[in-house]
Amino acid sequence: MLFGANGERLMLDKLNAYADLTWYALCGIVAAANAVLGWMLWSLRQTFVTRTELNTRICTVEEKQQSAAGALGSAVAELNVRVDRLEDALKALPTAADMREVLLAMEAIRGDIKEQSARMEGLVDEQSARLGGLGDVLNGVSRQVEMLFSHHIKEK
Repeated sequence: MLFGANGERLMLDKLNAYADLTWYALCGIVAAANAVLGWMLWSLRQTFVTRTELNTRICTVEEKQQSAAGALGSAVAELNVRVDRLEDALKALPTAADMREVLLAMEAIRGDIKEQSARMEGLVDEQSARLGGLGDVLNGVSRQVEMLFSHHIKEK
């Protein structure tokens, strides 16, 4: 069947049909590969960021960082002022040597106060004794005045 007018024509038709079938299959495979490749590119586009979107996001992040850095800078400056004030206040506080001197002065004052208290108690006792003696003298004088008064009033 390969040879002959009829056979040759049949063979050519079969080869043309086979070539058409192969061509269609090849077109189908290429179309399927293009569809898969298109789907992959679409998926990658959905997964990854474009360059313009990336630049936009970078600018946004940089602006946020600059505003945060400005706020942080002002907070640090305020904290520095507070620390400086605290250091100045700490410098004004007395040192351990100053406190030791104050304690020694207080002990000296305490001793002086005890000494003065003892003196005052002695003076109080002395004044009480004097007043007690004066009381006896006054009692004696009072008795004499009474006797004189009663003597002179009874005479008249």
